Amino acid sequence: MGSAGILNRLQFNRRELILSGQLIRSGTSIGANGEEAIPAQRKRDFLAKMSIAMKEARTTLFWLRIIHESGLANSPEIITLLQKCRELTNLLSRITLTTRQNLRSNKRVSSPNAMNSSFHIFHSTLG
Repeated sequence: MGSAGILNRLQFNRRELILSGQLIRSGTSIGANGEEAIPAQRKRDFLAKMSIAMKEARTTLFWLRIIHESGLANSPEIITLLQKCRELTNLLSRITLTTRQNLRSNKRVSSPNAMNSSFHIFHSTLG
């Protein structure tokens, strides 16, 4: 059934409507920021958008836990969504960490003191 089924069942009273709205906002923001990261022209832009996606994934995980722990949704599908959201959060965390590390190492390599030439092709098979 997925998240749509849970959201449909949550929209019965004001408290549930507020929670489902929060879940929708944070959940859709993950995808929107991920999509914006893909065509980024600079690694810093990519990192910024992926960092936002990671934060929104953590927020989505928070709202899913609230919904589950409050007893508003105790079906197996909420457990599956929690598990998938944790996996997504971990994946986005690794992406941002790796990107941040790559930016730092590229800064060290590309500094004027690190190279004799101002022109350098990384990982080139050219001599």
